[in-house]
Amino acid sequence: MARTKRTVQSSDKETDFAVDVETQTSGKPQRKTITISLESDTIDYFRSAANKLGVPYQTLIHLCLNDIRDRELVPQLHWENKK
Repeated sequence: MARTKRTVQSSDKETDFAVDVETQTSGKPQRKTITISLESDTIDYFRSAANKLGVPYQTLIHLCLNDIRDRELVPQLHWENKK
């Protein structure tokens, strides 16, 4: 399966993105449609960032999740008691 790669970049005082967008020239990856609930400000953030990059916001969210998966990042959650 041949792939082409292009880098989409945007940099300003609020955001700094470098997103590698891979497009497959033959076939499509298998996708599954899901429904998730996100806070409005999170959606606004991705819409704004995607607009600056010139990509759909759902694509940007997808790319960010793929990047986390590919780099095998593990969230570090730290809960503190309110005193």
